[in-house]
Amino acid sequence: MLKELNGMVSSLDDSIRVPFLMHFEGFKYQEIADELELPLGTVKSRIFFARKELKDKIMSNYGFHPN
Repeated sequence: MLKELNGMVSSLDDSIRVPFLMHFEGFKYQEIADELELPLGTVKSRIFFARKELKDKIMSNYGFHPN
């Protein structure tokens, strides 16, 4: 299962995968924004979209479908 999750994360577009992984590794939003030279709001949005896309992938991969 962990291998599948890693594959799902790897399949994300770099623009959302990189900030998501940095946040997962413990970086604060502002640290990510500074490191990637992006506005804070952009970083927050990209992490949100990465979470949403991963959730959708997990739900469809394991047969869960929203009502």
